[in-house]
Amino acid sequence: MVVVAVAACNLTEVDGSLSITSQPPWDFHPSGCTNGITHEFYGVDLSDGVSTVRVFQAPIDGWLVTVTKDGDPSAPSGRLAPATCTHFDASLDEDECGHCDKNHHGDEYATMSGHVSLECDWDGTGARVAANLTFDNCNTPEYNQ
Repeated sequence: MVVVAVAACNLTEVDGSLSITSQPPWDFHPSGCTNGITHEFYGVDLSDGVSTVRVFQAPIDGWLVTVTKDGDPSAPSGRLAPATCTHFDASLDEDECGHCDKNHHGDEYATMSGHVSLECDWDGTGARVAANLTFDNCNTPEYNQ
């Protein structure tokens, strides 16, 4: 488990991994997270500094998990949806005042917590992806600066 200290009451925590059985195999172990509230998506970005796993609920498509091995999370390497998975369990919980104090409140101070556990096909090549990730008190990117 990784605990990230921020200048507030609640500590950001991320734990778990995501693995793809491709050739070569690929493993992801997040070291931090941010929520997407101020970037207009309901979810979180889990990052290891290079790669990003985005867990979110889209208004039309429902639950989605995207994997970006390197680069911009808005151009992912792959997308996972419950229909392509033999197991998919996810939750998101927004705390609208996760880092509030008497002088600060609003979306920029909200935090997001939850989990995702899945087993899915990856890119139609026969490779599989498995994940068990938990996250607590993910801040907005602006708050982390």
